Formats: sequence, C-alpha cells, structure tokens
Amino acid sequence: MIPLGTMSAMQLLSIRGATVCQNTVSSIESCTQRLYEQILLTNNLGVDSNISAVFVSMTRDLDACFAARGLRKYDVPMFSSVEPNIKGALKRCIRLLVQVNCEYTKVAQHIYLGGAKTLRPDKAKFVVAMDGPAGSGKSTLAKIIAQRLGVVHLDTGALYRAAAIKLIKTGVYKEGLTLDLDRLSQVLANTTIKMDYDALISRVYLDGIDISQDIREPNISRIASIVASNPFLRQYLNKIQSQVASQQSCVIDGRDIGTVIAPNADFKFFVKASEQERAKRRYNDLVRKGQSIDLDSVMVDMKERDYNDSTREVAPLYQASDAILVDTTDRTVVQSVSYIMRHIFGKNG
Repeated sequence: MIPLGTMSAMQLLSIRGATVCQNTVSSIESCTQRLYEQILLTNNLGVDSNISAVFVSMTRDLDACFAARGLRKYDVPMFSSVEPNIKGALKRCIRLLVQVNCEYTKVAQHIYLGGAKTLRPDKAKFVVAMDGPAGSGKSTLAKIIAQRLGVVHLDTGALYRAAAIKLIKTGVYKEGLTLDLDRLSQVLANTTIKMDYDALISRVYLDGIDISQDIREPNISRIASIVASNPFLRQYLNKIQSQVASQQSCVIDGRDIGTVIAPNADFKFFVKASEQERAKRRYNDLVRKGQSIDLDSVMVDMKERDYNDSTREVAPLYQASDAILVDTTDRTVVQSVSYIMRHIFGKNG
C-alpha cells in the first residue's frame, strides 16, 4: 500500500495536434507519425508514457489509407474518424487528440505543423515572409493574405518610409548629399516608430503622430530606398521587425524578410512582375491619387529603386533559396492570392 503522502495528484491530459499531407500512403503514415512524435517530444512524454487513447481524424480528401496506420507500432488505443466536408476547411488535414495520464501540474502544449499552423495562429505562431521589388504587388497580397489567415500584416517598407520622414525633418538626409552619419545615431536614439493594429489593420506612428498617409508619397518611397542601405538604420528597424515576428503570427513583406529578418519563416514567397507591368501599376496608382506624373518618370524612378535595393552591401534584395516564386505579371490579385494560399494550406508538415 502506497502512503497517501507520496502520491501525486493525477489528471487525464488532452493534447491536440494537426498537420497536412499528400494523399499517398507514405505521406499519410509519415506525417501522422511525425505529428505524434512531436506531440510527445514537446510535452516531455516518452513512447512508454501512460497514453490512455489517441483519437485520429482525417478530412475526406484523404482516402489512400487510414492515418492511424502510422501509429500502429506504438501499440496505443486508437479511434479513427472522418471529418465532415466543410466548405473552406483546410484540405488534406490530419488531427490527433492524445490523452495521457500524468501529473496534475503538467500543461498541454498543442502542436500544429506545416499548413495546419494556420488553423490556430493563437496556439502555433507562424510567419509568412513575402519579398519582392517595388510594384510587384507584394504589399497588396500580404495584406489580403494576413486578413485571410486572421493575423497581423507588417509592412516593413512603411517602417523605412517613416524613418525617411524623420531623417528629412531633422536634416540628417538632404537631397543630393550623403547622410549626416554623425547625427544619425543620435536622431534614431530619440525616435519612436510604432505599428498599431486595429482589427488587424496597421497604422504607422512616428514619435506619437499618425503618418500612415504621409509615408505613401512617391518622394518618401524613393528616399526610403536610398537611406535603407545604411547599416545602422537597418539594424535599428530590424529590431522592430524581429520583435513583431517573435511575438505573434504575422505576414511580413519587404526586401529581406526571408533572407535576414525571418530566415526561418514557416512560409516564404518572392513576388515579382515585369518591369513594364510594375511601372504601369505604380503610374495608375499615382494617377488615381490625383498626382500629375508621366509613365517614363515612374519607370526611371523604379529602375533607380531596383538598383538601390539589389546592389546595396547590407541585405540586398534577392530570392531566398527556399522561397516560392510568385510572378504576378499576368495574374490578377485574386489568382495570386489563391496561388499563395494553396501553397500555405498545402505545405506538408
């Protein structure tokens, strides 16, 4: 008989998990096994832990085999089911509910892998990195993707444009001259740039003042591209970007997200379009805003920005080796969004 004083309070702990896979026997089995093992590892459980039961469910588009086959070697009680066919639900998804008898103090760490992370951005933080040149459509796409996923959109270009405004106002930047490096660090030390999210819509504040509209001026964008090459400025803004990415699920667009800011992002995309198409989009956007400008001037400005972004010594613009290319030249916004979402939802966990 065990003395009552030596007994620990016990509980039946339920741990959730989900992943996505291809509709093949090998993919279904391996992804299910990997998810189960990750649940055990993250929750400090061994294969010999007191597992009470494992509930396994699959979406109806997975019919190559039962997902529970991937767990047979563990010899745990299992129950399999098929989920209803819900419109808009994540496709090719496998879900696990692992129940284990353990100490009362243990807290469940739920696991979502690959595309299944988008099911619970509150439980499984993920980052979508979207890089590309000016006018490629990455900011528009990033904003829509963030809304679709229900997460924050961080427009890093907005941060650089906010910094450009501060450098212009303080005289650190003057047209045709190099940056006043002696004053740069001092000015940045007394600068506050914040992104505020209201219903996931971002606004930019410079020293407490809302400059969300000011940063969209063409001249500000051009100057932001110039000053972005300064390593000290990039280091200052990188801290802001990294902080956002570390605290919550988000979609981040910029020039060096997948290569520098979030090299381990869960999903990476490089958005491009032809030079002519990008210039035309920018021109039409400026005309809609009532600005008097010609297409040739827009093309010259765009070429200059492309050159600055791709040739700077610090974090130049280029496609990360593991980023998916999205060419928007002949795609509508709807088509581009669908293409990106298919890759996010379909990413094998």
